[in-house]
Amino acid sequence: RWTKGHYNKWIGTQALNANINGYSNIAIGSAALTYNTSGYSNTATGDGALSANNGSYNTATGAGSLSNNTTGNFNAGFGDASLYDNHTGSKNSALGYLAGPSSGSTNLWYSVAIGSEAKVNCSNCMVLGGTVASGAQTRVGINNPQPLTDLHIIQDTDAGGDKLRGIRLQRSVTTNHCRTPLAPVTT
Repeated sequence: RWTKGHYNKWIGTQALNANINGYSNIAIGSAALTYNTSGYSNTATGDGALSANNGSYNTATGAGSLSNNTTGNFNAGFGDASLYDNHTGSKNSALGYLAGPSSGSTNLWYSVAIGSEAKVNCSNCMVLGGTVASGAQTRVGINNPQPLTDLHIIQDTDAGGDKLRGIRLQRSVTTNHCRTPLAPVTT
């Protein structure tokens, strides 16, 4: 295989197969980084991971992870087919099988999807858990190992005089209009 790139490592059939000027890439798995010609500082672990890539500073772990990424940079996908539908978006993160943008949202920035089949469709957005259509009923607990509601926070009762804990909903960064917290709910 002829390559002009330097400091590349690969293991697997067709891994880094088309590389010309890309450097400091690691490809482990059949067809990992296979069409990369000039992208650099990428890590692809899994069959087909980052296979269409020419972006840089991407990390893909899992079969098919970031496999449709063409020019996106600074993305991190962990799980089979994570960030699969990211094509040109950058600075996105996904954790879980098929976590990432939907097929109609291929150019997101700063998006995060956590959980199997978690779908995020807007830049600067974060999604926990799969879609309701997939039957997911995600609950988030803070200081709580078994949340009973969508968001369930347990906090100490003003320990040490700390009055700044809890949830604050504010309309904007320039005003101080806040919603009044609700009375505690007992279960």
